[in-house]
Amino acid sequence: MSAPPAARRPGSNGESDGPAPPTAAPRITGRALQLGDLVKAWRTTAGDHGQPITQAALAAAVGRSERWVRDLETGAAPVQVGRRLRELADALRLDPAERRTLAALAGRPATASALPDDDGARTKALLDLLVASQSAPAVVYDSSYTVVSYSRAAAALWPGLLEPGANLMRWLLLDRDARTQVHDWHRQASEIGVQQLRYALIHRGSDDPRIPALIDEVCADPDVQSIWNASTRVRKSADGASLRLSLPALGWEPITAVAHVLSPSAAPGHRVLMVNWTGAGTERLRAVTAVTPRLDLVERRRLVQEATARVSVATAHAAADLAGADGVPLPGLARLIGPGCSLTLVPRSGTVLWATQAPDGRWDVSEIAAYPVMVRLPEAAVDPALRNEFTALARASLPPEPDAATRQSRALKEQLKARIEVLDSIERDLRAPVPKTDH
Repeated sequence: MSAPPAARRPGSNGESDGPAPPTAAPRITGRALQLGDLVKAWRTTAGDHGQPITQAALAAAVGRSERWVRDLETGAAPVQVGRRLRELADALRLDPAERRTLAALAGRPATASALPDDDGARTKALLDLLVASQSAPAVVYDSSYTVVSYSRAAAALWPGLLEPGANLMRWLLLDRDARTQVHDWHRQASEIGVQQLRYALIHRGSDDPRIPALIDEVCADPDVQSIWNASTRVRKSADGASLRLSLPALGWEPITAVAHVLSPSAAPGHRVLMVNWTGAGTERLRAVTAVTPRLDLVERRRLVQEATARVSVATAHAAADLAGADGVPLPGLARLIGPGCSLTLVPRSGTVLWATQAPDGRWDVSEIAAYPVMVRLPEAAVDPALRNEFTALARASLPPEPDAATRQSRALKEQLKARIEVLDSIERDLRAPVPKTDH
């Protein structure tokens, strides 16, 4: 017969299977808690069924000597926990709050968010729920600015969020679209991008190798390198930052966006970025981000996570099947996005199922309006091999009624005509001879 599962330790998040074990933790009152006090207390309940483990067993678990554990608990000699932090937390069966406490008392609070914990799935679901409930653009990112989750409104405005490994800093500093969409890009790249990265390098860079690697990547660009060298200022986050943007999904109409950054206590290594704005694009946002409810997907697949309305399937073919019998695969357009991407048009709802392969091999599926996908891939319009796919996508972005579709098509053409005129004017200026000056 196999042994019964270990009970949760008293004091952790959850219920104990029985009364407290007879070996009581030492009482600590009337003075500040020390690292050794807590390690000793945690060790007394770290074994199976809340029983104690010996100093020798703890030493073996972390690859150190029994004397090292004894010195750690008594404070008789300074002990550097260092790289043993993760192993020590695992051996003591610490919950997330205890892991953060251990890291802080060991002088390594920045590593607390990197420690594994049993609440990872619950925390991810909570973050997904937080952003999914927002009608405004919202994005969750981790300590290296990699996107973890996003709202439908955010995906509609910035389809690049759905790409594998999407990163906020990589987009702002390197993506060609950012330099077009963000007004006064050089200033914003400095204040919101470079200054945040410098702060992250100082405060977290020694414990998170992804940060210096990201800095090396973005600074390989000459423009970003110049911005990095021009100042030594730092900024903790983008909270309160005001940006002027012209987004293709909003018809390139200028808007003023304000960033709000929240720090969820359940996930100290993550941040939630929420954006609101004023400007002519506000009303158009509602139309662009409106997505037909996917009740049929819930009925047929039962894979929709109710809290987030997102789908995870085993293969790219399964993701395409979610579109139903009238789904239109867009393999050529998906190749423009890059590997690990699958696009399927849903003509009846004017949406696209955008599937991205996750690190575990499964495919996460999001449904967004066809128009932002179309403007995300302008080069497809001039590629004869992609003309049919692009045409189908463009038609799905218009209203189904012919009269309404005609009116919207004419409005879009007027916008494009105005942009062409601006580009023609710039070309004329570039071709104009430079006047000679007298010396």
